[in-house]
Amino acid sequence: MDKMMDFFDWRMVLIDNYKKIGLDEKDVSIILVVFSLKQKGVKLITPDIISLKMTLEFSEVDSKFTNLIKRGYLLLEDENNFSISLQPLNKKLMDVFYENLKREEMSESYNKDLNQILVIFENEFGRPLSQFEVNSIKEWFEQGNSVSVIKEALNVATLAKVKTVRYIDKILLEWKRREEIAKNGHSALSDKWRKNMDETIEIAKINWMEEQ
Repeated sequence: MDKMMDFFDWRMVLIDNYKKIGLDEKDVSIILVVFSLKQKGVKLITPDIISLKMTLEFSEVDSKFTNLIKRGYLLLEDENNFSISLQPLNKKLMDVFYENLKREEMSESYNKDLNQILVIFENEFGRPLSQFEVNSIKEWFEQGNSVSVIKEALNVATLAKVKTVRYIDKILLEWKRREEIAKNGHSALSDKWRKNMDETIEIAKINWMEEQ
């Protein structure tokens, strides 16, 4: 049995993700039979031996087994003894596992940041937020705004005594435009309202602290 199998529950990851990595149920069944044979110390693992453990026809087992080797899920380590390794599959599954883990961590981080901001806004506004306001705040995160930037925009709105999500959205939009202008000398967002750089500079100077 491959060494990495000792600490990585690849079978659970396989069952949860086999479709994602391009396998079907019959492929999974063959792989599990191969694993079972290896655990029992069987050195020679061939399609005919595998088919004895399954209800699939030999021709289908032979075709799928050969295909699993060609596609890099199984490794034929010794052609003379037909020694089969599951390590290539294990590596694919570990990649998927860590990818899923990273996605979950990012999701947890996003939910944590979102919940933190929602609580801050509700405390500052002194009331529950509407669904429109919650959706607007979610969009700020999707647009790449961090917790600190959103909190800073809220502080600006509080100082201006205009505590509305729409107003804060204007602040964040203006900051984003100024950032793009400073970085590139122009902004795709600003192009809708300007014809030249002079107009862009004037737009950047607008006092967005006045609620429209």
